[in-house]
Amino acid sequence: AEYRRKVRTMARGMETLWFKRHLLSPVRNAAFAWMLASHKVCRWLTPWLLALGVVLTSIFCLDQGWAQLLAGVSLVGLALAFIGWSWPPRRPLPKFIAVPTFIVTGNIAAINAGFKALRGELNPIWEPTRRKTVETT
Repeated sequence: AEYRRKVRTMARGMETLWFKRHLLSPVRNAAFAWMLASHKVCRWLTPWLLALGVVLTSIFCLDQGWAQLLAGVSLVGLALAFIGWSWPPRRPLPKFIAVPTFIVTGNIAAINAGFKALRGELNPIWEPTRRKTVETT
């Protein structure tokens, strides 16, 4: 449920920014354009750059020691995330597993949201559940 919420809200934010892309123009309001680009656009691009980094590290790890170390750390983080995804729901998740699971899940959700936004899938706007009014006496 949390993953679907992340994907939905990020994809909706991307769609909104696309329709309001004039807000990114530094000519209109440079400070606000900078804040919007650094807060939203950079955050949405980070998972794509991380994925590219994993690919490049995989290439470099064939003969570079630093890349082998980075690839090893990445594999440990991904393994911990996989353990977190497979963890029984009723048992508490240890923090050293929960943190990598949260980070990897958030980045995968951002990539998924990016694909949804690029495909033009519209995300419905959330509306609160309609409830009957309660009369007090």
